Amino acid sequence: MKRFPVLLCAIFAFTVVLTACTPRTTETGKPAKAAEAGPCTLVYSEGIVTMDGKTIEAGTVIVDGSLLETDSSGFAEMVFNDKNIIKMGPDSAMRLEMKTLKRVVHVESGTFTAVLRKLDKLAGGSLEVRTPNAVAGVRGTSFFARYTPGDTQTYFCTCNGTLEMARADGTLPLTKTANYHDKTIYSGDAASTVLLPIPADFNMGHSSRDLDALAARIGEKIDWTKAE
Repeated sequence: MKRFPVLLCAIFAFTVVLTACTPRTTETGKPAKAAEAGPCTLVYSEGIVTMDGKTIEAGTVIVDGSLLETDSSGFAEMVFNDKNIIKMGPDSAMRLEMKTLKRVVHVESGTFTAVLRKLDKLAGGSLEVRTPNAVAGVRGTSFFARYTPGDTQTYFCTCNGTLEMARADGTLPLTKTANYHDKTIYSGDAASTVLLPIPADFNMGHSSRDLDALAARIGEKIDWTKAE
């Protein structure tokens, strides 16, 4: 009879472990979906910024898949997870996919800048920037991208950190780690993209001061003496 309490304890402990290891389900009995990523919100803008043709202002939550556009004097700064900020430059058009941890930015034209400090790396968080002829993947860095439709040219700048780049079909991969503005250009359509040597007088289209100002928006500072 003395063994009976011990047996009960063993059964209880087994039940607790089994419950903890069983996948959570919804009321319908189906496995619960993974938690969605936090919203991406417009925090500052100038000029005209539109989402699917309608003007938006600070405080607007960006709808996944919508077309964001800026006019010739416009730009838009958006924040997600508090410590990640992205910026659209003038005459730009892009679509964001931000609902999952594997976020994607589709740049159709114009410029895109980012300072990323909190991408949920342990949970598989990342951000990918796609243009019609190239792609860049990051897990936390400061970088700049520009796509020029007329020239079918994508320019990536590894401003501070690491960028994993390739042409749109996944070929011609290149990984660059830099502490101060390392430039890469992919030119031509997806079937014939080539890496070009960077001209000495190439216009970067951004500066360290621009990145510093963007980082300050989220209370961060870039250390230009090392690749973060």
